Amino acid sequence: DITDTKNPKFLWEFPLPNDTSTLDKLGQSWSEPAIGRVKLGGLERWVAIIGGGFDPNENRKDGMSQATIGKGLFIIDIKTGEIIKEISGLNGMNYSFPSPPTTVDINLDGYIDKVYIGDLGGQMWVFDISSNNKEEWTGKRLFVAPGNSAEKHPIYYQPAVAFDQNKIPWVYFGTGDRENPNDSTNPPERFYAVKDDNQGPYPRREENLKDLIGLGQNTFAKVTDPYKGWFIKLEKTGGRHEKVLAKPSVFNRLVYFTTYFYKPTNDPCQVKGDAKLYIVEYLSGGGALLVDDYTDFLGPTSNRSVVIGEGIPSAPVISINTEGEATLIIVTTDGQIFGRKAFSLSKNQNLIYWREIVR
Repeated sequence: DITDTKNPKFLWEFPLPNDTSTLDKLGQSWSEPAIGRVKLGGLERWVAIIGGGFDPNENRKDGMSQATIGKGLFIIDIKTGEIIKEISGLNGMNYSFPSPPTTVDINLDGYIDKVYIGDLGGQMWVFDISSNNKEEWTGKRLFVAPGNSAEKHPIYYQPAVAFDQNKIPWVYFGTGDRENPNDSTNPPERFYAVKDDNQGPYPRREENLKDLIGLGQNTFAKVTDPYKGWFIKLEKTGGRHEKVLAKPSVFNRLVYFTTYFYKPTNDPCQVKGDAKLYIVEYLSGGGALLVDDYTDFLGPTSNRSVVIGEGIPSAPVISINTEGEATLIIVTTDGQIFGRKAFSLSKNQNLIYWREIVR
């Protein structure tokens, strides 16, 4: 409890040392908690939501771990540390959850309705926790990436979620092995945009999405039914392998995400490889590197990606000043800092309030 910042108080730990049942289900604590409110029995409860964590025995392409480690979602009361709900054992829940979850308030009432989180098997899950009755909270697979004994597309990072004009959530995420960023044995990784409209097949698969690279398409025309989203197949050539090793951001119709394009090297102390930035329109996947005005969406697309440095890049960060001007900032493991103006509509952005903190 940090109500009194000069005298913080320890409240609880999760799980308790004697809670062997929960301890047996938790992997390494890679999954950062999402904090928010749920309503149970008409009462407000503040919660922390985490994935089960990383199972190192599972991170291989030749199969899945038979243990229960990391295979679940935990919703915890942040005041008491009580497990309000554990969701595990669902159909297809065969891989651990090392990534942080993303929470979404669908009806804008201030309470969490849905939770999105990816697993090491390339599956993106959606959990509905909107009910007042926690026994009705459940989940299902939104999407399943290709996988077999020689192919696996793990999801290590938090997805981004944005709404289209019909208030339908679209989920954005990439694949790539965070534990082995220089691995080049896997088939090409992907970046996905998947629509969660409760229509059509669940889980979605690649045949339900528009293959933008395979079809050679680069347009701002929105992907429509029967497609339930789009995907970009990343590069793999000459021993080099491109991976998504950070979470994406969505801002003013544009999706920003970074990739690491590994270069083989004999020096184990060097992280050779290109840091790349992608900017695409969120409903079409059209290249938007040159978009700096709303009218640009009415014209031709531009390239989708550009090399911005060397090393593994961070997640894109959008910073907005008091004038409503947005700046994109990315840093790399080589110590480089990349910045550029981000497309923004300054007339629609204003300072709502501010608070001075006196130390």
